[in-house]
This record gives sequence, C-alpha cells and structure tokens, in this order.
Amino acid sequence: MSAIQFANVHKTYSNGKTVIEGLNLEIRDRSFTVLVGPSGCGKTTALRMIAGLEEVTEGTIQIGNTNVTKLDPGERDVAMVFQNYAIYPHMSVKGNIEFGLKNQGMPKASIIERLKKVIHLVGLAQYTNAKPSMLSGGQRQRIALARAISKEPGVFLMDEPLSNLDAKLRNQMRSELIQLHQTLQSTFVFVTHDQIEAMTMATDIVIFNEGKVMQVGTPKQVYNDPDNIFVATFIGDPGMNIVKLGTACQMGFRPQKAKFTMKEQFQGISVTGEIVTSETLGLECLNHVKTNLGNMIVKSEEELDFGQNVSVYVMEEDLYFFDMNDNRIREPHQIKQLSQTILLKEGVRVAREHPTAETAI
Repeated sequence: MSAIQFANVHKTYSNGKTVIEGLNLEIRDRSFTVLVGPSGCGKTTALRMIAGLEEVTEGTIQIGNTNVTKLDPGERDVAMVFQNYAIYPHMSVKGNIEFGLKNQGMPKASIIERLKKVIHLVGLAQYTNAKPSMLSGGQRQRIALARAISKEPGVFLMDEPLSNLDAKLRNQMRSELIQLHQTLQSTFVFVTHDQIEAMTMATDIVIFNEGKVMQVGTPKQVYNDPDNIFVATFIGDPGMNIVKLGTACQMGFRPQKAKFTMKEQFQGISVTGEIVTSETLGLECLNHVKTNLGNMIVKSEEELDFGQNVSVYVMEEDLYFFDMNDNRIREPHQIKQLSQTILLKEGVRVAREHPTAETAI
C-alpha cells in the first residue's frame, strides 16, 4: 500500500516565510494525483517533502504504514522525475538507467533483466547506447522515467516533467504517462501549474493556492462543482465568468454555457452587452463581451464583430452563486432568493418558458 497522508503539515523557511500551512491531505493508493496551482502556491514544496528533499517544520507525512517524516530520501520507497530530467550527459541511455541500480548493489543479472524491461516500456530499445545529446527532449524525459521505473518504487513523484517540451510532445507524453500509470498500478504524484494537464491526466486533483488546499476531487467534480471562486476560475479553459451582484453575492457561469440566442423553453437570465474582442480557436471563438455587470467571455462557434451589440443568455441551472468571501452558496432556498431578487436589482432580466415571454421579475 502506497497511500500518502499529510497530517497538519507546516513548512516555514529560515527567513520566516511559511509556504505550507496546516496541510491535511490523503493521496489515494495507486491514484494518479495531480497537485495544481499557480507559481509559488506550495505544490512543489509538498512534493519535495514527500520525497524527503524538504524538511517538515511541523506535522507528519506517512507513506503506507510508515511514518517517513524524518527518513532520508533513499528510505522512502519513492522515485522522482524532475523538470530538467537530471540525467548524466556523459552516460548512454543504458548507463543512466543502470547507475542507480549498481549503487544499490543489485546483482548484474537482475540489472540486465530490469534494464530490458524498462527500456522497452518507455520505447527506447533502439537507443540503448545513445548519449542524451543525440536524443530529443521527449526521449531524454523517457530516460528519466525509465530510471525511476527501474527502482520499482511504490510512489512516483514528478515535478513539472513536461514543461520543457513543445506542445505536440507534451500531448504525446501525457498520453504515455496515463498508459504507464495503468500498466504499473503505482501511486503517481504529479505537479503542474497547467490545469489542462491536471484535467486530462489525473484521477484526483488537489488544487493549491497560497500554501493551502482549495479543493480535492476528480477532474469532473472540481470542474462541475467548485467550492469557491478560486477553483471556479482556475479550472477550465477559460475559467468561469464571475460577476459581483452588489454587496450580497457573486454569480458565475461557464463561458460555453452562455449563448447569444435564447432557445424555446428557456428559463434563465439575459444581459445585454457589446463585443470588445473575438479570439478564433479554430472551431470555436472566445467572444469577450462588455456588459453593465463587467466583462464576460462567451465560448461559441460564432465569431462576432467588434462593437456588435448582443444579448447573452444563461440557463438557470448553469448559474453558480458565491458569497463575498468567495465561497460557494449551496443552500437551495438562498439560491432561489438570489436568482429572483438580487438579479433584478442589477438590471439582469429573467426569462421564462418561451422567447416571446421574456419578462423582468
């Protein structure tokens, strides 16, 4: 078992700066857990504390049934893949993979067997004797992965391993890492600032901000049911539109849920505005609309002209409400009251049943 448990973990550096504060988190055994958040949010520090590369100021970390808080990195049954690969340029692919196994005192026959296994697993069999300088960035990253796999750890730790690759290689490596996780059935902990990587790869997502966990869940859970405005705006491409409704609350909706035409049997809100920018993404466009509630984005197949006047329609079930502390409002009665009274005060029209029956409540 390689579940990971943080219990009231704090990390404060010698200069007095606290980067992790009261972290309580369980990473499930055999999960592909992605720690995601903006730069400086504490996600890499959390990963390095699992690895034993950062000391814990307060609290405990447990891997499986073992308290590893004070253990050296080599005693933790983990392997780490770094952003910059950390491979030896003067050694061949084979030499890089074998190096750690030789240091562990593994018998030669076992090293040969394990080398053969991992080098095929990562698709480097034809490059066994090649030096890293002869290989692409993706292939060099595979060397680092093969070296980690060769140790057969219970936990794989990956610190932004795809950030140095171009877009095409990142997509390819994402797919390969997902397949690798399914093959190895080990616990993967992956750090990234890219929420698209998090959404496409993770079984579980942990969203960090300013040293604290903002939400934990599956990709669908954090996208469809955010606990707060930070998660709502950080997860999604682009993030959720948020508008303030006076001093009472804030309202949000996903850009792709907003429409420029009102369908029959519509029940929701409408607000008028003006197109200020339209970004073409191929099949879809991001239309930036200036309204009396502030700027918002509508993701649609329509590319509209600068200065064009539009109406934006959002179904009632696609609206989210948050309090002024940015936390989600979930109580049904309170949501109904907000949608029927506060929206009216802000000049938002509430349309019901049929396009011809649009009325302001």
